Amino acid sequence: MWLGWSRAHLSTVPHLRGPRRSLGILNGWSTIVGPDGRGTIRNSSSGLEPLVCTAADARACAGTRSPDQAGGLVHGLMPVAHYVTRGQMPEHWALLRQFPPITEGGKKRIRHGESERTNRAISNSPPEEDPDELDLKEILLNVKTSLKTIDGKLDLLTARLDQVKQHVDTQESRMDNLENRISDIVDQQTESKEKLLKMNRILDIIKAKNEDIEARSHRSSLRIAGAPETNVISKMED
Repeated sequence: MWLGWSRAHLSTVPHLRGPRRSLGILNGWSTIVGPDGRGTIRNSSSGLEPLVCTAADARACAGTRSPDQAGGLVHGLMPVAHYVTRGQMPEHWALLRQFPPITEGGKKRIRHGESERTNRAISNSPPEEDPDELDLKEILLNVKTSLKTIDGKLDLLTARLDQVKQHVDTQESRMDNLENRISDIVDQQTESKEKLLKMNRILDIIKAKNEDIEARSHRSSLRIAGAPETNVISKMED
């Protein structure tokens, strides 16, 4: 049984052979909308054959609030379903005729009430997720995963950069030490040059004095007749 419908009953209605959607069982009347969009109404306790109708009328029957209202709606739909119900016993027709037919205005009120209940059910039901929103969520999830991967790689890169920085700092310290040593050597060289220049000046002075002494010695070894010796002695004292 499928919501009060046996396989035999389902097989008697061609447009119900396939995917179908039940509108529920209410007041003893079960309603189904077939894959072609047509509706079918059946009362399992009456023995009547399924009543084929439009999907709107099937929804209206599902929205009735009493057995009398549902029966009246089906009574009003009888001409539409005559090809389904023909050949049945008169007592079956009498069963439907005990309900007064519902007018078009009544149908509209029933459909309006059913529409309100449908809207309330839709408003109370959890919102359907938009495919675009699902795609966006998937994209955001992929981006989040990629960012985690990038963060891991950035951590490794940061660690490598820290190692490189330490190596550069070590080399910089060595260069500073080397520059200080070179500066010390340059200072020592400058000081040595100054000492050498001073020694050269002293040597020049010594050389000049030595030449002067040699010249004086040479002159003092000469004896000129008639020249006073005191002059030579005074120059030597100078």
